[in-house]
Amino acid sequence: MRRFALLLPFIAACGGDVPTSPPSLPFGAIGFTPPAFYQTWWRLTEACSGRSSNMAAVSWYVVPGALFELDGQAVSGYSVARFNRIVLAGDVVSDGPSVRHEMLHQLLGGGVNGHPRSQFLGSCGGTVYCSSSCIRDGGSAPGPVPGAIKLSSGDLDVSVEVVPENPSMTNEDGRIAMTVLAANRSGQPGEVALPGNDGIGFSYMLTSDKGFLRLVAVPATQPETTRFAPGEVKRYVFDFKVGETNAFPRGPDLPPGLYHFAGAYGGAWAPNPPAVTLAR
Repeated sequence: MRRFALLLPFIAACGGDVPTSPPSLPFGAIGFTPPAFYQTWWRLTEACSGRSSNMAAVSWYVVPGALFELDGQAVSGYSVARFNRIVLAGDVVSDGPSVRHEMLHQLLGGGVNGHPRSQFLGSCGGTVYCSSSCIRDGGSAPGPVPGAIKLSSGDLDVSVEVVPENPSMTNEDGRIAMTVLAANRSGQPGEVALPGNDGIGFSYMLTSDKGFLRLVAVPATQPETTRFAPGEVKRYVFDFKVGETNAFPRGPDLPPGLYHFAGAYGGAWAPNPPAVTLAR
């Protein structure tokens, strides 16, 4: 059975690191211990941002529901990095791109306000979610890089990484992160001309030993997706969960079994897609 789709991220708003003194917690906020898979998400955010910090220093809070109020604005989460605090709406606690968005705020530190475009749409553009307000906050898109050469997606080194190494329903609550990476090894700045009219950047295809297939593609809506510095590696993280549901390929969970995780950039598929067994 085949399924073709465009990935549409969870729509969320975010409050940046603004307060100069510890702010009051939103009404209904409850402290919680971050689940084990947050450590994986934290490492993924460290990898894209080039920053590192101790996640154990962060205090985590959850507010039930989809949104809560912050300074008169409905938000799904916010980070106060200078006070090591992240507050999330209950509905996004398990949403990887939204949680990693707040992790990025934390990693950027207490002196960084707003959503620096170079991080939220550049280095970590495929790892964290950036809403329309986040994009506006980041400012104008950068212009073409002088001297950039024209590249095709086939000129890039495309690869796939899947973590954890042994996914199961009991390992990290069944969470799986598949990262598709595209590296410019030309030694020169370059801009990729994506094939076709859809402007598809990153995509993945899952096939299982039961014969199911899922294909998802992400439109390249921002210029940062196609502009590569010398040696730059761009990445996109796709999140999955091992579950008992039989709704695959339509449902969010992946039933136990053997899967091939194929990833592509601009239609150029990574060679030798990893075969991973998902256990109960």
